[in-house]
Amino acid sequence: MSKASEIKNGNVIRFNGELLQVEEFLHRTPGNLRAFYQARMRNVKTGKLVEYRFRTDEEVTIARVETNDYQYLYEDGESLVVMDNSTYDQHNVPKALFGTAVKFLKEGTNVIVAFESDEPIMGQMPSRCSTLDRGRN
Repeated sequence: MSKASEIKNGNVIRFNGELLQVEEFLHRTPGNLRAFYQARMRNVKTGKLVEYRFRTDEEVTIARVETNDYQYLYEDGESLVVMDNSTYDQHNVPKALFGTAVKFLKEGTNVIVAFESDEPIMGQMPSRCSTLDRGRN
């Protein structure tokens, strides 16, 4: 367990049984009241935005998230099979992690996948893609 003061932007925390990614984390000291931390967080699974005020001494659990580059190999039902570029281990990752952009994914493309306790929690497509102009027929 960590104190709320140790949270940074981009951290993934376990809060109320859910995994939340911290998007904005600000220290506030209003007038003659006690200081607090204002956090804007996004639910990793649902994408829902959550705002919460942490007391300065409040205990939180910062999740250990491992992010790595993987190569997309093929589609297997409702999941994608990706391979770790360094160890050649293969993992099944749910399509839902990539959203609607999954239809633009081609075999051999590198993607970024984040794991927490050997469970895939986030997927990110490449920031660029190329198109092929076949001309007019």
